[in-house]
Amino acid sequence: MTRTDRTGHPWVDGTSNDEHSASGEPFSEHRSCGGAGHRGPLPAGISGLARPSPATRGARAARERALRHSEARRLEPVAAEEFDVLASCAAAGVVNPVSEGCSPARDELWPTFLLEGTWEPVGLRVRRRSQAVLELHACVPGDGLERAVAQARRVLSLGCDGQAFAAVVDRDPWLRGVRRRAPGLRPVLFGSAYEAACWAVVCQGLRTPQAVRAFHRLVARHGRTVQVAGRDRTVCPPPSELRSVAAATRLSAEKRRRLAVIAAAAESGLLDGPALRSMDGADAVALVRQLPGIGPFSAELIVARGAGHPDVFPAHDRLLSRLMVQLYDEPPEAAAAAWAPYRSWASFLLRTVAVRADRWWAGCVAGRDHEDGAGASRAAPGRDRREGRGVVAQR
Repeated sequence: MTRTDRTGHPWVDGTSNDEHSASGEPFSEHRSCGGAGHRGPLPAGISGLARPSPATRGARAARERALRHSEARRLEPVAAEEFDVLASCAAAGVVNPVSEGCSPARDELWPTFLLEGTWEPVGLRVRRRSQAVLELHACVPGDGLERAVAQARRVLSLGCDGQAFAAVVDRDPWLRGVRRRAPGLRPVLFGSAYEAACWAVVCQGLRTPQAVRAFHRLVARHGRTVQVAGRDRTVCPPPSELRSVAAATRLSAEKRRRLAVIAAAAESGLLDGPALRSMDGADAVALVRQLPGIGPFSAELIVARGAGHPDVFPAHDRLLSRLMVQLYDEPPEAAAAAWAPYRSWASFLLRTVAVRADRWWAGCVAGRDHEDGAGASRAAPGRDRREGRGVVAQR
């Protein structure tokens, strides 16, 4: 049975159409799914009773998780040329090096994130229902469905107008070349500005592979889990867990202190995504820079890749700046001014070229030369050895 919610969007409850046709069973309205459990002492007043066995406690925690989370599907009218699931999954690490978005299925995205405000884990399964419809299958807290869907749209960059961005791309021959290679490529962002800030703190002074390992240790110790398609997926620790990060994470005392400050900022609303997106990009970056240990590069990352602000040019991204110096006849910031109001998205496209280097560059340059009638292609941009293999993560 298909119905619409109060906003007019179509919903498909329970099993998918394929499963429905095979089983002949009606759709169920919601199904339970796994979530994050909390360990703690026995409630007051029963201290004299025997403590339950680990198996009993595990079963009880599973029941509690099922009560807190449920599954629902939403159908989004997004054409395949507007959002390419496969290409966006392949490029997810360009935006978020610790992305959990990739799935065992090549044509699906499985991002996870914390629901802003309540900081409960959300699991998302994104796949094509048809060439015109995208299916979002979410495992969400019982009362957070609408907020989870809105946040999922931001994570997938579905709130950006693809046609308006196409007009920006048409003005820039280099962007046209990249866009032609993957017309439905969109950035898959961090779950929130808070999650991006956690990454920014952890990765300071480390090369990307080292930073990823450090972040995974933090998540393993303090994070949450949520189920996506029946599999456990990890989620960034909620702010409550970062007030006292364990030394076992092997993070320095200074980084642990900064994570506690980030947690307090998130709980106070300073890192609220909608608020940051409503501000001018430069003002939002300046606000985030007030946090201790957050420099200009980190602030740009948090606002653009975390909050999802569409119009922030990452002027302190050295990899992107070096590429642009070779492409344009003016300073990077001046060249990027023509990309407004989608400087974040345009920067992501060029950064994809910089990370993937020769393989993508050959096709992009060939496309530009064909359009412009150029007599010779430019060589692929040189890659700094440190940045090519595993850039110092804050660069």
